[in-house]
Amino acid sequence: MQRLAEDCIFKKSKDPKIALAEKKSKFSIENPKRTEVIVYQVDGCLIKNGERCDYLILIDNQDLQVFVELKGSEIVKAIGQLANSLEQLANKRKDIHKQCFVIATRNRTPKRDPGLTNAQNKFRKKYRKINATLHIEIAKKKEGYRYSISG
Repeated sequence: MQRLAEDCIFKKSKDPKIALAEKKSKFSIENPKRTEVIVYQVDGCLIKNGERCDYLILIDNQDLQVFVELKGSEIVKAIGQLANSLEQLANKRKDIHKQCFVIATRNRTPKRDPGLTNAQNKFRKKYRKINATLHIEIAKKKEGYRYSISG
């Protein structure tokens, strides 16, 4: 597992459920096998200036980095924050998968908005070479989004 600045660890846990929340946006990690999960605070810690996502999650014994941006509705901005975080923090090895999540509570941007479509396509084209995928989820406020570790 990649190690980053210890003082930027937001949470280190083997709990079966690990919850992250900011304002009304929620991201939960389902961890039935109780694998060690380290959540790093990116915003203001690992990256102090410029656009950056909220969290970077590393899971023990998995070649995976999970980048999370919790948002209300500014999805295009969130894609930029994830892109900048990938540029600075992602392991560039292709065998390490990078999953990038925008978790929004609402979408004020129409699905066919050219700005959103362009941002998604640009992200996917640029970061495909380092094995990064983009997920945009409009989560219900109460439940949020659930991410399951398959360990």
